[in-house]
Formats: sequence, C-alpha cells, structure tokens
Amino acid sequence: GSDRRPPLVFLVNVDWFFCSHFLHLACRARAEGWPVLIATHFESRRDQLEREGFELVPLDARRAGARPRGLAHSVAALRRLLAAHPGAILHGFGLFGILVGSLAGRLAGERRAVYTITGRGFSAVEGGARASAMRLATRLLCSRLADGPQTRWLAENRTDLDETGLATALAQRRARIVGGAGVDPVAFPLM
Repeated sequence: GSDRRPPLVFLVNVDWFFCSHFLHLACRARAEGWPVLIATHFESRRDQLEREGFELVPLDARRAGARPRGLAHSVAALRRLLAAHPGAILHGFGLFGILVGSLAGRLAGERRAVYTITGRGFSAVEGGARASAMRLATRLLCSRLADGPQTRWLAENRTDLDETGLATALAQRRARIVGGAGVDPVAFPLM
C-alpha cells in the first residue's frame, strides 16, 4: 500500500562490527515497521543476521585497508540496491560506509542518508604526512562528497564533527552527538 515505508539500508564494512555495535538499531527499526537490509562483508556473523530475518546484501570489502577493486564492487552493488529500492534511507557507518554510501547514492540519484562517524582512527592521534593526508581526505569526503541537505550525521563527540568539516551540518542542525562506547568513569572510578 501507499503507507509502506521505504527500506532502511544499513551499510558497514564487516558483519561482526555491525553485530557488536549496531545490531540493536536494525532490530529496533524492524520492530517499528521498517524493512531492513544489511549490506556488508560477511566474515563470521552471517548466520546470526539470517536468523534475525534481515535481508542481507554481501559486499566485497575488508575491514583492514581499502582495496580499489573491492570498493568499486561495493559501490556498484550498493548502487544497484538503491536503484532497486527508490526512496531507501541509507545509514552508513565509519569511513567505509560514508565513502561507499555517498558514491553509490550519487550514482543512484538517492541522497537521503544518515552517516555515523565511528572514530577517526590513527589519523586523529598520529602526526606525519600519512596521517595528515588521511585527515584531509576524510574532511573532503565528509564535507564535500557525502554532506548535503538530506544528509544527517551522528558522532560520539564534537571533535569528530569539527575535524571532518561538518560546520554547515552543525549549523543546520543536521548533526548530533550520541552517547559513545566506553567505560563510565562514575560507575568505574580509578582505584
């Protein structure tokens, strides 16, 4: 019917990372009536996600390193998925989700997306040319390629939003800080 919701497409580089950090989001979305598709590389949790009953889309990706061929295959697979589901809402996690999601979304003509910055890795703490190049590439990816009026951002801290060049998204209230992972120092004080 006309009241059918578009699918939510969760995009992440590897299945176990999604299960350990974000599976609760997919379960909640499904409980609220959203069709849920999970696009990822399957290493160890495919059976768990199949038992949950989600529609699964395998991607040729790996957690460590970026292989151009694997990224190109992932972009093509996601573009086909978005084209087959007009109006789908993409939720990409981490740099892989932001890069693949924004490229595939542009190719498919779909721009509604939520991106979760899951940290900035070594580039946030390291010096040197490689880390500096990674910071610049991440900033350009987020602020120039991925961001737009129909894009929403989630991060664990303000620094990640600032360092990725998302001042416009912050000013337009399209970016939010969400509770992060870690230890609560009040519940677990130093001894």
